[in-house]
Amino acid sequence: MKVLIVSEGRSEHLSATSKSLFADEQIAGALRRLVSRINPRSEGWEITEDKLSCQHVRAHHGKGKGYEKRCIRWMLEAEKRGYDAIVLLMDRDRDESRIAEVDAAQASPLASIRRAFGVAVESFDAWMLADQVAMSKVFKSTVQRQPESESMVNPKEAFRQLFQTTQFAGSVSEHYAEICAVADLAMLKERCPRGFAPFAERVQRR
Repeated sequence: MKVLIVSEGRSEHLSATSKSLFADEQIAGALRRLVSRINPRSEGWEITEDKLSCQHVRAHHGKGKGYEKRCIRWMLEAEKRGYDAIVLLMDRDRDESRIAEVDAAQASPLASIRRAFGVAVESFDAWMLADQVAMSKVFKSTVQRQPESESMVNPKEAFRQLFQTTQFAGSVSEHYAEICAVADLAMLKERCPRGFAPFAERVQRR
């Protein structure tokens, strides 16, 4: 099955030259790793990644609000490119309307493609902060349990401060990919019930 994964930025993706911090082989980006672990059937998927901001994909014309139209346009684009399914994730970034609009696109009859849409509260970075055990493994140092990450105003900054404590080489996005490889998915669902839990349920169904 051909699957298109669409997300916002560098935190979710890795460049083609990125390497594992603990192995010589190239590794998948954080979101791709999460999707692969959430849905065990993904082993046979042919996955391609793209950015939500791609200039060639403009908002869908028609009824609906901004983010709903954007998601619908991506569904139509995925169908045009010959994909069987699309996974799309964006940050909420304190915009209360995004979850409802993305949910509307998830249920839209305007495209037949399989889809799993999600909104991270407040951002993808919050999911990394939900599992201190995974962070400790990647950082090679003890990380204490963090405050409820979906309630943080700026989880990206909270992670950056923790990231500064590690002495290991690698970018933030590489650390995210490693965390996603070992994170406890049940803990992420429990600690991120508004963002990760519904997203994971949709990915699992595809």
